Amino acid sequence: AQRKLLQHYRIFNGAVKCLDFHPSGNFLVTGDERQLAKILDLQKMRETFTITGHDGAVTAVKFNQDGKYLVTGSKDGKIMVYESNLSSN
Repeated sequence: AQRKLLQHYRIFNGAVKCLDFHPSGNFLVTGDERQLAKILDLQKMRETFTITGHDGAVTAVKFNQDGKYLVTGSKDGKIMVYESNLSSN
């Protein structure tokens, strides 16, 4: 079985540390070693949001089961919870 690349993003200058798909499958959240988390719209094939506020590498990102909330964790010891404001469709 041949695998086909569907999309390619280069949104960070450093390493991607973590990622998670939104339950709808339409969004992807990523965390990097330079204190940022970014949300990608996979249908529009572009970055939608940049999340700041951490003082260390973002090492954990996770949407809750229905995608209403997003949690980020970092080497700075902070856990931050956000409303995602992303459509479930």
